[in-house]
Amino acid sequence: MAIPMSDVAQAAHGNKTMINDSIEFTIHEDGHSFTRKLHVDGLVIAGWTGRDPIARDKHIAELVELGVPRP
Repeated sequence: MAIPMSDVAQAAHGNKTMINDSIEFTIHEDGHSFTRKLHVDGLVIAGWTGRDPIARDKHIAELVELGVPRP
């Protein structure tokens, strides 16, 4: 299921429009570091996992309350 970034931002921030449409990574390689920014148009929830099924289900219920549909 693909969820538009605007929907995720609104659900996560109580319907306030707060959109961060990129993720910045710092890559450490061969003794030096550099950053890369990845633009994100949407998210895909591919599955849910967790070592503690009770905590996982509680988190899913919290997301449902914010408007994110259950998997």
